[in-house]
Amino acid sequence: MKSIRIKIVAIMAIISLGALLSSALGLWALSRSNDLNQRSAIQADLALITDRINGHVLGVVMDARGVYMSKASADAEPFAKGMEARFPQLRALAADLTRMAPEAARGQALAIEKAIADFITFRSETIRLGREVSTAAANAQGNNDGNRTNRKALNDLLMAFVKSNEAVGNTLGKEAADFTHMAQIMLPVVLAVTLLGSLLIAVFFAQRSLVSPILDVNAAMGALTHGDFKVAVPHLDRKDEIGAMAQALSVLRESCEQVAQLQEQERAAAAARLARAQSMEAVVSDVGEVVAAAAAGDFSARLQIDHADAQMQKLVSGINEINTVVDGATREFSTALQAIASGDLTNRVDTAYRGRFGDLKDAINETVDRLSTTMRTIQATSADVGLAAREINMGADDLSKRTEEQASSLEETAATTEELAASVKASAQASRQAASIAGEAMQAAQSGGAIAGDAVAAMARIESASQKISDIIRVIDDIAFQTNLLALNAAVEAARA
Repeated sequence: MKSIRIKIVAIMAIISLGALLSSALGLWALSRSNDLNQRSAIQADLALITDRINGHVLGVVMDARGVYMSKASADAEPFAKGMEARFPQLRALAADLTRMAPEAARGQALAIEKAIADFITFRSETIRLGREVSTAAANAQGNNDGNRTNRKALNDLLMAFVKSNEAVGNTLGKEAADFTHMAQIMLPVVLAVTLLGSLLIAVFFAQRSLVSPILDVNAAMGALTHGDFKVAVPHLDRKDEIGAMAQALSVLRESCEQVAQLQEQERAAAAARLARAQSMEAVVSDVGEVVAAAAAGDFSARLQIDHADAQMQKLVSGINEINTVVDGATREFSTALQAIASGDLTNRVDTAYRGRFGDLKDAINETVDRLSTTMRTIQATSADVGLAAREINMGADDLSKRTEEQASSLEETAATTEELAASVKASAQASRQAASIAGEAMQAAQSGGAIAGDAVAAMARIESASQKISDIIRVIDDIAFQTNLLALNAAVEAARA
């Protein structure tokens, strides 16, 4: 991601580049001036060296004349030492002249150095002759036209070098003056142009890359603060801090737009709630009446609301559906219970109810099934009791006949017969009681007054009566067995008699 810091650094770099160019230009001017000054200084040094060489040459010549003019070697010695003292200085100056001379004057300097070496050699010979031979020999060797020609050639070389050096110095002076004039005029202009150009480039770059985008984003922010949530946020495609700021502003704009939409939706919802509340005032009374009727047991009332929202219509539909289901269920359950109470055990609840109504439906149907089963059991038991009673009566009649036929022969069984008759009467009485109980059970089942309680009590009594009947039947069977046994014994005794 590009950063504003990089752009600021780039702007500073542009300004710094202008300053650097200005500094480089100043340094170049300074370097050029220093070069000219150094060359001028070298030329001045060369002029000084040539002047000193010329002075030492003149001093050697003067000392040589002192040797010439001396009458004795001892008189010439001070002049000889003076010349010997100048020889090293001449060599050093000649070497400095050659070393410091520019390339164009290097040949002249070498020629001067060689001429000085020859000059020293020649004058050294003059000193030797004045010391070892005589001053006259030294005069003959040095004080002649050839020596003067040699010295004149050295002087000509020195003068030519001096003139050449002066010409170069004049050229350097003019060049330095021209450069100084040019620098005084052009350098400020170039510096101003360079600095101004770099500053303009930096300002243009800053305006294009920083100031204008920031102003654009600021304008979008101003429009956003004045409620214009449709304003286009610029510079979203930038990859620097301005782009990040624009993206954040875009998110803020979207959030503000969503908030405005939510506020508008809330106002619409508030208006809808107010309208619904106003319509609820009319609905609440109707709902209250229907609910009050339902609480009183009347589920036939229904709500009819035309001006209500979807939720209220759903509530009304739910209340009507509840009343419809409860009304239908209570009617069907009441019909089934009334049928049970009237003795009709064929009526069942067939509607597929759910929940507690389903449980109540199953309980009613199960009650009907159990009562039907109980009634069938009672009917079967009553039939069995009647059959047993008839069999007992038939057995009693048969036993009475057989007892009468055998009364004469079975006097000893009279007491037993009387007991048997009493038992038979008791059995008959028990049979009649069982029949009466069965009749009561049948009447209780048919009346269906207490449905479940009476049915259970009747079933308990029927069970008790059935148990008694079973006991009576077992007693009758025992009596019949004993009677048969007594009859058999009586028959055997009669046969024996």
